[in-house]
Amino acid sequence: MLCFLVPWATLSAGAVVLVLANPGMADGILPFTILLCGFLLTNFAMILCCALFARSEGVITLAIIVHNINISLFIFVIGPISAFRDHLQDPSPTWGPEFWTVLAIESAVLLIICSLPYFVAARRRDFI
Repeated sequence: MLCFLVPWATLSAGAVVLVLANPGMADGILPFTILLCGFLLTNFAMILCCALFARSEGVITLAIIVHNINISLFIFVIGPISAFRDHLQDPSPTWGPEFWTVLAIESAVLLIICSLPYFVAARRRDFI
């Protein structure tokens, strides 16, 4: 996870800087960009958790395929929400309650997924 966090943080910060520094791009897309970066981190955590629990490469491959499809689904589910859709071309970002709700859900899922392997390992009776 730490190996993924370095490039993820770098690329996420780069995406935010590009949105803010590009005068031709509306800053209203910034909340959507941040949510997408958070989803990508949560998506990687899910794949990592599946890889820790799976016993075969086929299951891990299936998990990767399903999670990569979920990226498109996330964009199609979040994109039509009027709080994001109506403000994409605004000159300044709009931080409405919808943004904070989605961000809180992403954070909660990330916290649960990152702690799940520790809880499962703590319940094991045999560590060999």
